[in-house]
Amino acid sequence: QPFSDYSFFLQSASSKIESFFSKRHANDGFNGAALVAKDGKIIYSGAYGYSNRQNKDTLTTATPIQLASVTKTFTATAILQLVESHIVSLDDTIQKFFPDFPYKNITIKLLLSHRTGLPDYIYFSRDFIGKENRFLTNQSLVDLLIAKKPAVRCAPDRMFIYCNTNYALLAAIIEKATGVSYKQ
Repeated sequence: QPFSDYSFFLQSASSKIESFFSKRHANDGFNGAALVAKDGKIIYSGAYGYSNRQNKDTLTTATPIQLASVTKTFTATAILQLVESHIVSLDDTIQKFFPDFPYKNITIKLLLSHRTGLPDYIYFSRDFIGKENRFLTNQSLVDLLIAKKPAVRCAPDRMFIYCNTNYALLAAIIEKATGVSYKQ
């Protein structure tokens, strides 16, 4: 016979999850949001800490959070959906979308597979980016690469080098090809 009081299980699980994250926040300085679901139903949702520590802005479950490399899966999926819809091709170069882009022979396929040889924007110095640009948008990264032309790490399709720049450029291509912001 299946467990008859499923709601009790959910309440108990929620309480234990809340306790876990509360302790991590108090003892380890955990700052973030958590959502736990089972069978499509949310068991627990909570946020701890600040969205901006300097301003002491409280983090909520509705605060947008940068997902870092987790978004690469979403980006690759969106690009491949655009390929299936014949809006872009894996063989399209970046110049199709950004004609002034200074690095030649870089295709969508190479961006997806981290084989571009492009420099990783994560490691650009603050002096190179500029202090006023704490956060780069997809378009401001494209503009920065066009204006500054930082040295490549190797020729395109020469070797695999994990590079965040590749996926920021893919996001910019999604925006350009669809006319919709990546967030939307």
